[in-house]
Amino acid sequence: TRVDEYLDNNELDKAFDECEHAIQLNPESAVPYLYRGDTYQEMGKLELALVDYRKAVEMDPDRKDARVCLKNIELELETIFEESDAKLHLDRALDLVYVNDPDAALTECETAKSLLPGLEGAT
Repeated sequence: TRVDEYLDNNELDKAFDECEHAIQLNPESAVPYLYRGDTYQEMGKLELALVDYRKAVEMDPDRKDARVCLKNIELELETIFEESDAKLHLDRALDLVYVNDPDAALTECETAKSLLPGLEGAT
């Protein structure tokens, strides 16, 4: 596909535009969401790739390639989270809850939230 060619040539903007166009033409197809997920992944936008892979699996649960991509991105994001400073703050928050210091626990949670851009809407 053209998207594959663009990705192979590291022409990520062109790959993205091609996916957007394909989604406009056929919004009920899982394929352009799968390709856009690949493009987002190449761009380093892993949370957006996750959203598109989930959409592709939701639209066509029988697509093995979409399920594999979804599982891989989930594992990659989990690894990143497990090694993050945000995880350390959340672990500290849990420890503080156990010693009955909810105010300090909340502060740790807020710090963790600020370190995870995907959680800006969390409350």
